[in-house]
Amino acid sequence: MKQVLEFFTANSAFFLATADGDSPRVRPFGVLIEVNGKLAFCTSSQKDVYRQMQKNPNVEICSMSPDGTFYRVSGRVELSNSKEITEKFIEAMPALASIYAGKEDALSACILVTATATRQGAAGGKEVRTLY
Repeated sequence: MKQVLEFFTANSAFFLATADGDSPRVRPFGVLIEVNGKLAFCTSSQKDVYRQMQKNPNVEICSMSPDGTFYRVSGRVELSNSKEITEKFIEAMPALASIYAGKEDALSACILVTATATRQGAAGGKEVRTLY
């Protein structure tokens, strides 16, 4: 898992795919951290993406490096409003403090409780492994 987290961290934005009924939805995210041995990202409980994950917790995140190598991590998320966890996101991305100033209760952790990683290069070759 460490290698996957380092890859996502080194390649700034990553993309999250969810389902909105029968339609896919993809959007960029900026911070991925480890929480109790699991990969986690955060969002606002006021956003559509949060409601989509409540209805269908199966998601996939994806990031690509400049050389064309990319990782996809699929799994199931659990949503948490734990202050202890959301503070870790603010430490990792201080801009979140101003974004959520006055509405800290809206910040929610999205913890991947199951995770399978697929690493693939631009020229082909594919490695799939269960992270946890």
